[in-house]
Amino acid sequence: MNLLCVSTVRFLRAWLLILCALAGLAHGQSLDAGFNADVNGEVRAVAVLPSGQIALGGNFSTVAGQSRQALARLHNDGTLDAAFTAAADTAVWAVAAQADGKLLLGGGFAQVGGLPHSGIGRINADGTVDGTFNPEVRNGTGHGVVKAMAVQPDGKILVGGQIYTVNGVARTALARLNADGTLDAAFAPSLTRAPAGIPPQVLALAVLPSGKILLGGQFDTVGGQPRTNLARLNADGSLDTGFVQDANDAVHALAVQADGAAMVGGAFTQLGGQPRNSVARLNADGTLDAGFAPGTDGVVRALAVQPDGKVLVGGLFSTLGGQPRANIARLHASGAPDTAFAASANSMVRGIALGAGGQIVLGGNFTLVNGTARAGAARLHADGTLDVAPTASLDNTALALAAQPDGKLLVGGNFTGRLARLNADGSRDTGFTHTTSGTVYALAMQPDGKALVAGNFNDLGPGLARLNPDGSVDTAFAANLGAGADGGIYALALLPGGDIVLAGAFSNWNGATSVRLVRLRPDGTRNVAWNPPVPSNAVQTVAVQADGKLLVGGWFTLHLMRLEDDGSVDASFNPAPNQQVTTLAVQADGKILVGGYFGQIAGAMPPNARPYLARLNSDGTLDSAFDAGADWAVWSLAVQADGKIIVGGEFTALGGQAAGKIGRIHADGSRDLDFGASANLNVYALALLPGGHVVAGGAFSDFNGQPRLSIARLSQPIAPQQTLAATPTRDGLRWLRAATAPEVAQVRLAYATQEDAPESAWTDVGAATRTPGGWALDGLALPHGQRLWVRAQGLAPGGYGNGSASLVQQTAMLYLAAAPDAPAAPTAVAGDAQATVSWAAPADNGSPITAYTVHAVQDASKTCAPALPGPLQCTVAGLVNGTAYTFTVVATNAFGDSVASDGSSAVTPLGAQAITGFADPGAQTLGTTLALAATATSTLPVAYSASGVCSVAGAIVSFSGTGNCTLTATQPGDAQWAAAAPQQISFAVNPATVTGGPGPVTVDVSGPAGCSITPGSLQITAAPTPLPPGATAPLGALRFTATGCAGATVTVSATYPAGSLAGLAPYKHGPGGWFALGAVSGDTVTFSVADDGPGDGNNTATGVIEDPHAMLLLAAPSQAQAIPTLSQWGLLLLPALLGWLVFREKKPSGA
Repeated sequence: MNLLCVSTVRFLRAWLLILCALAGLAHGQSLDAGFNADVNGEVRAVAVLPSGQIALGGNFSTVAGQSRQALARLHNDGTLDAAFTAAADTAVWAVAAQADGKLLLGGGFAQVGGLPHSGIGRINADGTVDGTFNPEVRNGTGHGVVKAMAVQPDGKILVGGQIYTVNGVARTALARLNADGTLDAAFAPSLTRAPAGIPPQVLALAVLPSGKILLGGQFDTVGGQPRTNLARLNADGSLDTGFVQDANDAVHALAVQADGAAMVGGAFTQLGGQPRNSVARLNADGTLDAGFAPGTDGVVRALAVQPDGKVLVGGLFSTLGGQPRANIARLHASGAPDTAFAASANSMVRGIALGAGGQIVLGGNFTLVNGTARAGAARLHADGTLDVAPTASLDNTALALAAQPDGKLLVGGNFTGRLARLNADGSRDTGFTHTTSGTVYALAMQPDGKALVAGNFNDLGPGLARLNPDGSVDTAFAANLGAGADGGIYALALLPGGDIVLAGAFSNWNGATSVRLVRLRPDGTRNVAWNPPVPSNAVQTVAVQADGKLLVGGWFTLHLMRLEDDGSVDASFNPAPNQQVTTLAVQADGKILVGGYFGQIAGAMPPNARPYLARLNSDGTLDSAFDAGADWAVWSLAVQADGKIIVGGEFTALGGQAAGKIGRIHADGSRDLDFGASANLNVYALALLPGGHVVAGGAFSDFNGQPRLSIARLSQPIAPQQTLAATPTRDGLRWLRAATAPEVAQVRLAYATQEDAPESAWTDVGAATRTPGGWALDGLALPHGQRLWVRAQGLAPGGYGNGSASLVQQTAMLYLAAAPDAPAAPTAVAGDAQATVSWAAPADNGSPITAYTVHAVQDASKTCAPALPGPLQCTVAGLVNGTAYTFTVVATNAFGDSVASDGSSAVTPLGAQAITGFADPGAQTLGTTLALAATATSTLPVAYSASGVCSVAGAIVSFSGTGNCTLTATQPGDAQWAAAAPQQISFAVNPATVTGGPGPVTVDVSGPAGCSITPGSLQITAAPTPLPPGATAPLGALRFTATGCAGATVTVSATYPAGSLAGLAPYKHGPGGWFALGAVSGDTVTFSVADDGPGDGNNTATGVIEDPHAMLLLAAPSQAQAIPTLSQWGLLLLPALLGWLVFREKKPSGA
């Protein structure tokens, strides 16, 4: 399925639904009395429907003096919708508009419109109860209380509140319904609240651009996980475990900005562990916006995001962001308080909704707004002023009208001062002090915000002046005008390239002949290359066609002509009206509306003549299907976006019916009887305002039977519609306009990357072209992945002879989703011919990431991709061991691939190997050796190490004593192989048993590591001779050889058969013979021998100890004098002594 096509169809379908809803609304015109619903109770929720109608829900019983129980609908002009009488039997807590114009309502009611509806209901666009929509929401045995609702883009409906069951199925505090009201069984999050027994409740819901769902309220767990008062769900209802931003008190309000950032309002003082007083903002990734902390001193109950990104905040507070603000305030998109917005309410604001033209609808407990009585509901203009009945009046004729984008209105004419500016509420702008000495006939707003003033004056300028946006005179422009016009200027026309055409009764411009028409460049200098024909009399009106050609009408002979861009006459165009043409307007389809004093035009004769108001085809022929039926001159035309035309002039009839100087006709020219305004004298000027109001200027003193001096503002029950948005492909913009919005021309689009950007910071992207329903511009390279402000501007002609032009403008903050940011450099861990790569998620730039791809830089064919959702890691296989690799990651969403990440640190895959054949050999015996035979699967050599009573040389283990021996086998790997996991074994080394004459002798020898018994050397043999005199060795001699014992001492313990040591003495044989050594305890003799020390049988080889030792039976003592014996050391020293004596004897005498 083509997502772009689906999105486009949805976009157009929404507009078709709006247009169809508007077609069913029909109401008379009235003077603007301001918006005053006068609700006798609390309004808890407000919503603006696609038609522009306003829904109120709450705890009230009358609206505008009429019975309305808990629910009401108002027209755009604030009047009560008499056709909407559905009532709820108890309070309504929440209302939400569907795209098809139906209205959802939630609360604790049991009935809606007299029909059973438990907790939730739906009203059709015509005001009847939708009987096909009847889900049952319950709270235990009672009716559930639905306090929050949100409609998803797919039409499914989220409901939150105090809920136990929906349609008999358990649902705690939150559920999702299908569009038909049936329960979405797959969506089943669970919430709890501590302590047990206190029900959780969801008080606010918002659907994020990613499809995830933000919920706020009073709860402690969601989906079994701790979440306090704020949580985020995945689109399927499962908990988004990556989002943890707990609030320490209730969350009452949520709103989403274009970039996916979410506004959070409530009673909390902390959010996400950081101080935040009642209002906070979460970034699109769910993190707390550290730079957004305006704070209030009370509770926030309502939030609304304007199309331009500014945020409206309502509740019960007296300060916001350190500024005094009484219960209603506005923040810039940056979070700074909007100091220019100074609205106030005397009690809590519970609901905020955005109306047509930037208007703001409030609901709450208040009785005063901006110090004026407004009970329960009120409407503010975009600048924060209250929507009240306008008080402007003029003491003479109003001729020129031009609306500014900020809602203010420039007025020119014959009244005192000739020039004035009105605020959005209709009061005089006292800061605007310009006056002129002569009549102002025309006003035109330029796209740069400057205003052109033209007429018959010479003090503000020579018939023409330009004012800067701050109201000062543009002196550089004035300097280029020179002497200007020598007669009155009646009309202005702005050309697509910025040039200005002036028309009137003058004959010269700046001293040079220029009869009744002149074209100036944007800087005020004359465009001398433009040479139109010379009209024979005054030019009253001019209009610019889409192709740049200029229509010219007036009192001259031809009365109507068309000029090419160079000023030459278009000879193919010759409708030839028979009298003066006073006004011109070009429709969206290129057809031309002509008004004036003529009785015939385009050669048509009665009854086909179209006097005073006719429509021409673009080639100048008469559109005979259009028959307005005016009975006298038409002076001004205001074309609506729906094709209807408001007409002002001197007539008393339209379409064959009475019409007092003003009326409205359908696109086919037939009378629109729903528009019933009338004036007592001529209407010369018309203008349509952004909020749908119609301003009429003229010579009247009475309008609709009420005093109105020269200027009047009419309300329209049907709201204007306009939407500025990007195309699904992100490379185009659409400005869709409908209903009572003014028809515009010369639309240009621009963007800025900062809020409230000065004109110099806007980037013009070009002129839009007409498309069904509005304007289009494609092929744009707009900035992506950041907040972006886009602006559409168009000119709406009006005023005296349609010689004035209002500037219609809409600004919207967009966030054009883009391919994701590049991920940060990943981490790689090498394996056997593979590597596992992990990374962190980058910013998705407004579109969920749907895939990641890892590439090996050294071999692009080696890739991997993780399954999503899931851990952000995967394993790249098929790598060559011994080769170094780095890896990059690319993230993908619906708008493309990110730039590749930086490379990981290099890793080298190595083959895996293991050591085999290294098993526990069991206990070993002292005096033996153990041969090891472990191998590595890589075939690389295995190395061994030993600890305890053993040592290893190569693969042979020898033992230094009894005890425990631990052997470790290792293979460290090489350039192709990773190190093998070390293997270790431990076993006991037991004493040796040798046999001899007396039987088995258990021998234990202990020495330091490396000093081990030579295998086979431990034995009992005959004792070395000679023995000490008279001694015998009945048990033989114990012998052993120890090696690796340099500087060491070994201790020997030998246990003989029981009783065999009786009467025997321990003797050691050394190089000098026998000497006593050892200690006997029972059947065990213990002695120590040092390397190269006394008793070491080998004192020539360092580190080798040989040990003959015997238990001797000594001879019995006799009476004869015993022959002295020498000790071991004496025996060792005896040879040296004898050698010295021999040396002495040989020494020469006398030496």
